[in-house]
Amino acid sequence: MNILLIQPPVRDFYRTGLRTQPLGLAYLAASLRQHGHSAHILDCQTSAQRRASVPEALRYLEEHYIPGDQTPFRLYGHFYSFGMPPVEIRTRIIEAQPDAVGLQCQFTPYVNDALAVAALVKSVDRNIPVIAGGAHASCQPERILADPNVDFVIIGEGEHILPQLADRLQKEGGPDRIPGLAFRHARSVRVMPRTSFIEELDRLPLPARDLLDLDAYTIGGSRYTMLITGRGCPQGCTYCSVASLMGSRLRTRSIESVLDEIRLCITRHNIRVFDIEDDNFTWDKKRALRLLEALRDEYGEAGISLTAMNGMSLLSLDRDLLDAMRCAGFLHLDLALGSAAPRKNRQLGRNAHSPATDDVLNGACSQGFAVTTYILLGVPGHGIGDMLESIHYLAARPTMIGPSIFYPSPGTRLYDELEAADLRLPGREVLLRSSAFAVETKEFSRLDIITLLRYVRWINFVKRLLHEEQRAGCTLAAIRSEAAAWWPEQVPRTDACPASGWLFSSETPLGPDRSGRIASAFLFAHARFHAIRRVQNPNRDLYTYQIIPCATSESVMDAINAGEELTITAARVKPVGHGSKAITHVYH
Repeated sequence: MNILLIQPPVRDFYRTGLRTQPLGLAYLAASLRQHGHSAHILDCQTSAQRRASVPEALRYLEEHYIPGDQTPFRLYGHFYSFGMPPVEIRTRIIEAQPDAVGLQCQFTPYVNDALAVAALVKSVDRNIPVIAGGAHASCQPERILADPNVDFVIIGEGEHILPQLADRLQKEGGPDRIPGLAFRHARSVRVMPRTSFIEELDRLPLPARDLLDLDAYTIGGSRYTMLITGRGCPQGCTYCSVASLMGSRLRTRSIESVLDEIRLCITRHNIRVFDIEDDNFTWDKKRALRLLEALRDEYGEAGISLTAMNGMSLLSLDRDLLDAMRCAGFLHLDLALGSAAPRKNRQLGRNAHSPATDDVLNGACSQGFAVTTYILLGVPGHGIGDMLESIHYLAARPTMIGPSIFYPSPGTRLYDELEAADLRLPGREVLLRSSAFAVETKEFSRLDIITLLRYVRWINFVKRLLHEEQRAGCTLAAIRSEAAAWWPEQVPRTDACPASGWLFSSETPLGPDRSGRIASAFLFAHARFHAIRRVQNPNRDLYTYQIIPCATSESVMDAINAGEELTITAARVKPVGHGSKAITHVYH
């Protein structure tokens, strides 16, 4: 059979473009080829973004997202469609002449985008079977099969299931004996239970990267690719669906198999930047050390560059692992903390935060890593004080802060618990995204979480300034004092805060640093955040800007001001070191 595998476009206020390479589809294509089928990949997300209308269900966000905001701690602006327009997707489907289509349905908020592609397939030919897979489809197969344009759902790993289904379709046989497959039967949905996970990962064919436009996936101008050395995670975090999809036991590839894949990427595809996308790369510390040492022995410190944008648990690292990662080619670390409040971390299913984390963060800084440490904001049961504890802990450490806004994801323990407790879960998939701030509880409001997010981004702005100015750190009181000098001379100092904001002109463009300093001055003067955007001025010799007050939570600002004196420690954004391409991470 000729099978077309599609990664649909997505619509949102932002997208982390570095995380879009469809490696899972490349694995499926390789498995199909191994079983005698033909496979092609259509990645609809490689096309340019286009402005799109904000869905009605997300219109409440427009008061918080100010298009044109130039401050470095802005939120979002416009709503976009990231990827090919429908007419082009339909044309590509016609050109491919597929006997069946495999459709990636990975993330809950984008399920409607995936189903729109399924409809395009059926508009070409109603007889083309549409097979959905991915995290969301695996967790809610009945929901996906309620759409008449989807015929089958693969649950979990598809490298064995999809070729079996292709064989059956080619022979016009029934799918009812394939474990891990869901399909419509009469007027109901039949889900065949999954009986096992793939144990011998080395026996899987390497991803068919030749089917990808590798020049569409670059970091610092160089090609990169994702790399999976193991599947499954024993951690058991309550907000993560990995255990239900890939199992709670770590399954790993041999080190030689990983090295073979890297060698092939270098010699055949000219790729020397690798993003390790394991569910939990450092869970088995001894194996991680052996792999890192093998990479160091083969490529030295400058031969390849490594990153792990899926994140590594801060609580699983130590000095030996940091040293090995540096020598193997890591320049930037994405670390997951969860919460700095030990009791809250245990509620999340994570190890309790301990003083050892200071040693890891200080050690990473001393070795020249650029570090981003991620915390969760907006988890039910966490109060404003709990979240500020995490923010202020990381503010005082040599790391940028990655604020991850919680949203309930199907297939997780926390989603099931919230649904059982009848806590106001959003009723539509479109709301289950971090940019929607959809979850509110008695402990916090949406405005509280939006304000905390702005606060984190402001702290990151200060951290970068301190690093560039070669200052180790600064207290909040000292920054408040400095900010008094950042007020633009053209704007009168006043206690009043006009709804329309202030206008002022400049002979030169502001730039992010100056706009950040000005917005900081207004933050301290009025205890609320402000956006700054350029407006048209008939005098072409002047740049005119509008300073606009943003909705800001008084509860959060009061908690910040009532807390202990805060120290903000400098942190580098870009890594330094051994001549490889710098990897600057984008966090949201």
